[in-house]
Amino acid sequence: MSEYITSGVVKLFACLNLIPPPRAGLLGRALGFPARPKVSAEHKTFLSAEYLQLTTWPDRKGQVDWLSLRRAAPDNLRVLLAPDSHPPPPDSGFISPRLEGFEVHLLLRTACALTAGIPIYRRVIGLLDPAGSAAWMLPALLAHYSSARVCSQNRAVYRAAGEEMMASLGAHVGLSDHLSGCLLVLVPNSGDLGLSARCPCPVLTAGSYAGGNGMTVFSDFSVLREEDAPPGLSPSLFAAALWELCGVPLGESGARTLRINGRRVDIQTAANFLRGRAKS
Repeated sequence: MSEYITSGVVKLFACLNLIPPPRAGLLGRALGFPARPKVSAEHKTFLSAEYLQLTTWPDRKGQVDWLSLRRAAPDNLRVLLAPDSHPPPPDSGFISPRLEGFEVHLLLRTACALTAGIPIYRRVIGLLDPAGSAAWMLPALLAHYSSARVCSQNRAVYRAAGEEMMASLGAHVGLSDHLSGCLLVLVPNSGDLGLSARCPCPVLTAGSYAGGNGMTVFSDFSVLREEDAPPGLSPSLFAAALWELCGVPLGESGARTLRINGRRVDIQTAANFLRGRAKS
């Protein structure tokens, strides 16, 4: 599941909690100086996963005392989730993990969950994948969709994948330059979203998309609430760490909520939206 899990042993990770600095003493309060930063370390548990919460505050120059943080953490702890404003520098003894697998996992699971209540013959999935790197998703998608239409520059990969899907599932995979007539168009790489401009079908993509170009875009998936995440960290980052670092089975039924052109809705509302389109 993750490069940070070795031989089945999960490496402990930490979360950095930056709090407002308290005022220092009488003179410090008079001059408006913050107290000298201190570090506290507290073991936390969420959904059976354990992590270390490191709490401190920046100095009056806005800098974090990384040396004190390093000393407060176990020697074998290297992975740190930190606010975007204070990522760990290279010489801090910490690393920011690359947590990319969970986003793809959640994208795929959400694409499947959104078919609830829609007749199978209406379930045609579009796949916009110029590089041809998402062909591996077809078996999981075609367990929930009747067929797939693919727009890709790597047609050879999808021709081979299409033959395999027909042989194993009896599902058709067609290649096309246009993805009309689909219940949903999946764009695994949000950087390719511009290529789907004016797509007449709802688009599902990773990352966050505010809307525009007359498209309907489902994005910004979440499986946790804001209050579930440690202070100062996004629920999506924390969920990715739980899934990739600790093996917590999150997102198996898709996202809990997502945004449709920037508006946050629950997964059932999004499924109802697609169900209405399928009836029209």
